[in-house]
Amino acid sequence: MTPHIFIVGIGGRTGSMFARELGGVSRVTGAGLDREIDAIARGGIMTLAGGLPARVLDVFAVRAADYGQVALRLAPDYIFLTTRNPVGEIVKTYYKPFAGQDKIPTLIISQNGLSAIDDAKAALAEIFGQGANRVGIIRISLIDPVDAQVIDGKSQIIYRLPIRLGFGGVGATDAGQIAEVFKKAGFKTERFFGPGVLAMERTKLYMNLIGMASAVVGMAVAQGLSDPQIFKQEVLMLREYAAAVKKNKGSFTTLTGYPIGQIAFLLGSLPLSLLVLLRKNLIEIVAKHRNNKPKDINEIDYYNGEVIRLGQKAGVPTPVNEEIVRRAKEILKNAKRQS
Repeated sequence: MTPHIFIVGIGGRTGSMFARELGGVSRVTGAGLDREIDAIARGGIMTLAGGLPARVLDVFAVRAADYGQVALRLAPDYIFLTTRNPVGEIVKTYYKPFAGQDKIPTLIISQNGLSAIDDAKAALAEIFGQGANRVGIIRISLIDPVDAQVIDGKSQIIYRLPIRLGFGGVGATDAGQIAEVFKKAGFKTERFFGPGVLAMERTKLYMNLIGMASAVVGMAVAQGLSDPQIFKQEVLMLREYAAAVKKNKGSFTTLTGYPIGQIAFLLGSLPLSLLVLLRKNLIEIVAKHRNNKPKDINEIDYYNGEVIRLGQKAGVPTPVNEEIVRRAKEILKNAKRQS
């Protein structure tokens, strides 16, 4: 039986990408804001994948305001959140219609940060009480960035092929069916089980952190890593994170070929002066997996903010990460004033 996947955040970068790539192997329904739904209806959202010609995104979508009226009739097997953090209120909105129902869709979370699963669980507990453990949760860590640009009034969603991601069921959740869907869609995936899911999350956060010290001074990743002083900040930032993970008895893993465990060991053990001399090698590794644009600081609380919280829990100082968060929030505050 072909699974029905309900993608929340259709019209956005990640939601549009997954709608396009999963639409050929599963039944896909989207939900989004009015402006995104209107753009889809007029053919105003295109996908540009892997150097292939641009294609108009054509998907059945429900306006977020109408979702509650049609949710039970849609009867999705999965609700796939592709919106930004935080996830709590989004989970409540899209799961409230299923309170008291026998069939409850499995939740797929793609958001960044270590807090997403706990936030989702708290929201589900508020809706279902002790029955919240009936709701399956699948965690996804998307590897490659998804970009967007506007040309001639149309949004183009740009991404690489094959889509690379790590995923795994949380707790007792069976991720076998979604694994088959990903395989049929041609994704390059790595599946994690049990504690490996949390190791995957920690690893993805490490990847996300690379470039954040550069971003708060207005530099793209490669540009910042090329600067000796910014490079030092990048290394110290990552060392704080690795120390907090270790103190919490956590670990990293290899994620679809990205050897974060080895990178974390080298950055943590080699003298800083030697790392500065070897920084070109790190830039080459990063360039294979990330784009060369300034990182998005809008979710700073789920990047460096996660490091600070983890450090507080473990009793590990995180002054470099705290400074990065301070700078990022100052930038965002100034941008808000000017808008």
